[in-house]
Amino acid sequence: IIKALETTIEMLQYRGLDVSELETIKQLTPDAFSESLENSYLQNFTLKTNEYAIYLCREFNKDVITEIRPHTIVICLMKLKNQKIQSGVQVFYVDDLIVNITKNRLVPKHHLITDKVKIQEILTKLMADENQLPKISIDDPMAKFLGAQTGNLVRIIRNSPQ
Repeated sequence: IIKALETTIEMLQYRGLDVSELETIKQLTPDAFSESLENSYLQNFTLKTNEYAIYLCREFNKDVITEIRPHTIVICLMKLKNQKIQSGVQVFYVDDLIVNITKNRLVPKHHLITDKVKIQEILTKLMADENQLPKISIDDPMAKFLGAQTGNLVRIIRNSPQ
């Protein structure tokens, strides 16, 4: 669980956020963390920006989330059972966060582009419409890692053989 939270912190850093206030998570011992999780069934960590909230729970339950922020991250220990997820909520499973996929040498660099002007410049440069660009699935692990949403553009930089 602690490794998954460390990966979550790295994910937020990759997204360009200041996560210095979450560094205390790394100082928790596994026993203390497991004990507090068993007692409350939920841990909640919030960034000062008030945009991000991280919830850690055994099972995802809509009632568990007290307040939806623009970017709410829920880390579940167990898989969901056909529950509808509210918009703005990103659900990750502990198994998916044990390894930071951006550190894998086989995964190319990904950059999320959300600026409308920059997207328009790229489309003009490529002489293409938005519907002509290749699509990346919302369920793609890297898209989830970046927090990509429908309408966002993701630049993928691959190493070309020389």
